[in-house]
Amino acid sequence: MPPPVPKFSPFAQNPATVRLAGATVSEPFVEMTLRLCAAFGQPTQVPESGVYVFPQGKYHWADSVYAVEPDATAASYFLALPIATAARIRIDGLSSASLQGDVAFAQILQSLGLPLHATDSGWEVSAAKEKLPGGDFDFNAISDTFLTLAALAPLLSSPLTIRGIAHARRQETDRLLAMAQELGKLGQRVEPAPEALRADPSIGHFTIFPDRAALRERSAQAPVSIHTYEDHRVAMSFGILGSHDLHGDGRAWLQIEDPGCCGKTFPDFFAVLEKLRQPAA
Repeated sequence: MPPPVPKFSPFAQNPATVRLAGATVSEPFVEMTLRLCAAFGQPTQVPESGVYVFPQGKYHWADSVYAVEPDATAASYFLALPIATAARIRIDGLSSASLQGDVAFAQILQSLGLPLHATDSGWEVSAAKEKLPGGDFDFNAISDTFLTLAALAPLLSSPLTIRGIAHARRQETDRLLAMAQELGKLGQRVEPAPEALRADPSIGHFTIFPDRAALRERSAQAPVSIHTYEDHRVAMSFGILGSHDLHGDGRAWLQIEDPGCCGKTFPDFFAVLEKLRQPAA
């Protein structure tokens, strides 16, 4: 006997309506879901903001083939790698027209001045000839990627402000506070400071003031240990920063605690990153 048909949303035997209670963050994930429903023959009506009407379920499972895009959030680390190294990276299968909202991170990198160009198959990015400036960016819609840029802020030439991330304080960890604390270990001034962030959990922004001299001083005698808070994105973001040859002699100057926490989404992240260091055959 086949399993019973679920009685909700696109699988419903009758039309169903979903109403959001209040506002939402990371809006691109909602849009991605609606576009995917449409791709399988289930267009959704949106008569007003926050209201989604699903007609009677008519998914086309048997005769549909869907090409799954690469993970845009995972790609963000490698798109940003040329900020830390002289790498030239090609990411296939993603573009500004991709389904995932996190592809907008590429636009932020371009606005910083990173040479990132579209190709027939995806994107190519290479290191800038000069230090990149900071800026002021709202990451509300793509908050999973804010850690990538925040971790690299010490390598920028001017302050970096990131806004719209109050909801990121209630994810795997308080991501805003975690980044502020670990950047502080590296001698970087962050405002609001960690103490202020602890006192007010509603704060959803911070500014990082790059200090490369402090970065070198803190890591001169031994690698600085980065606590990951069991959060894969903290580990991967600082892994990209640690790829930078800070002292010019190839020595390791960052130590990532619990790199295995990346297993949630990218188990072999550090193996892939290490492989990129190997010269092409």
